[in-house]
Amino acid sequence: MLVLFFSVGLFSFKTNSSLAGFDTLRGITNVKVSNITQTSATVTYNTNTAQQTILSCNSCGTHNEYIARTAHSFNISNLSPGTEYSFFILFANDSGSGNAEAHYFKTLLNLTRINLPTLTIADHTKPVILSINISQVATSSARINWTTDENSTSTVVLSGGSLSGSVITNAGQNSVTQHSVDLNNLNTRTAYTFTIKSKDASGNEIISSGHHFSTLNDPLELGNVSITEITSTGALIKWKTNRIATSRVMFPSGRTVENNDMVTAHNFNLTGLQPATTYRIRVESADSDLMQAYSTWFEFTTSTSGAGSAASYVNLTISNVRISNVSSTGARIAWTTNRNSNSHIDYYEKGTMNFGTADDENMVTQHALNLNNLKPDTLYSYRIESIDSDHGWAYSEMYEFQTDSAAADASSLDSTVGAGSQAADPALDQTDPFPMGGVDTSADGTGVAATADNSAGTPGLSNTSVSGNPPSNVNPKSWTEKAIALVNSGLAFVGIKGLPKFNLSLASIVSLFVAFIIILSFVIFIIIYFNVKKSKK
Repeated sequence: MLVLFFSVGLFSFKTNSSLAGFDTLRGITNVKVSNITQTSATVTYNTNTAQQTILSCNSCGTHNEYIARTAHSFNISNLSPGTEYSFFILFANDSGSGNAEAHYFKTLLNLTRINLPTLTIADHTKPVILSINISQVATSSARINWTTDENSTSTVVLSGGSLSGSVITNAGQNSVTQHSVDLNNLNTRTAYTFTIKSKDASGNEIISSGHHFSTLNDPLELGNVSITEITSTGALIKWKTNRIATSRVMFPSGRTVENNDMVTAHNFNLTGLQPATTYRIRVESADSDLMQAYSTWFEFTTSTSGAGSAASYVNLTISNVRISNVSSTGARIAWTTNRNSNSHIDYYEKGTMNFGTADDENMVTQHALNLNNLKPDTLYSYRIESIDSDHGWAYSEMYEFQTDSAAADASSLDSTVGAGSQAADPALDQTDPFPMGGVDTSADGTGVAATADNSAGTPGLSNTSVSGNPPSNVNPKSWTEKAIALVNSGLAFVGIKGLPKFNLSLASIVSLFVAFIIILSFVIFIIIYFNVKKSKK
């Protein structure tokens, strides 16, 4: 808002021309009027001898001075704005103004405040889109990001798939320069076109040109492998895939035979085989996106003549998948395989490209892996994989679980854990060498157990020991490493059968280290002292 102040009629000061210089002849000099405002002024002057003077002001009264002096000053108040006043300087013994010189001054006018209307310049400029980025593209979702040069709204208009024509607006971004819109419920492996709209506070809208992206395809899956019609020189290999893909049979030597026809039901005739020979094969398929899937290894034997033996290799299978210990930041997943194999889990935030993995290369039939550092209140998808020593590969279907909120974690803490007891987790079994909280999972008489007490009053498992031999199907080295991992996770005391019980708490380690340094320093001091004393002798 523009504010102007005007002042009219600055003060003036003049003398009577007919009496000009008369005060000077009387010994009155340096007559001045200062500090003039709308309602007041100051009059000063000098006399050549100490005098009592009188200031007689027209319309502003008479002002007397009762002390003789040479420097005189009068403050005149209660004046009217913009008014001319005259005054005379008299000595106390003067009889009238006829012997005085007239002086004049004029007070200031009142300051006038003028409020002018605020000048508003209409905004007709559209926002400018500075950059567009497509991120986190998955099978059914994607994220569109862009930047504008001024605050504006965030809207994406989508074309393609079942959501063609949809308008997706980020309601939380009505006035931002950094824009982000999530697209969900998209079709798998589908091409999409989108435009961006951003509108500023004045209603000016920018619409981008068309941009393109394609969602990802679901994993190629292969199954139902069978080997039939085995003769002395050939066999029929059959399998299925969840979408059209090529067919290939691989031998351990690396030799392959293949058919590039895109089908879902694969029938592959192996010919030119040797009679009475055992063959080991694996079938493979690849889709148009070059995504691949593999089977386990199979064995079959051709005959001397006529029909041969059926495949003797049994597929590696995954069963009894279960999840436990779900919290705001983690979960435990366990499963069973029909023979010893390793453990692997792929997991990701549902609808994003944020992936994670968990692995254990120990060859076991009872598997359990912990997923850590997850986000609270988030939906996750995961798939289990295991590979045996013969490179047989098995994988599960996709599963989902949702982590707890951080608040739910805080409200569901079990006070019995602090007391050193905890119910057994049904997902734990004899292959888990360190179940938490007083659970004995030994199944072969080895007595692997974990116990805890809270005598020190510290919440959680404070004084914990693990004893016994590792189960027969657990690597002893891994068993020991996990014991040390428990110590590093905050368990104070850990004992392993065959090893002395040791204290690895951080405070204890620091205390022992300080004590060791003090004792060592004392010993060195004694040695130096006696050596010096001996040398003096």
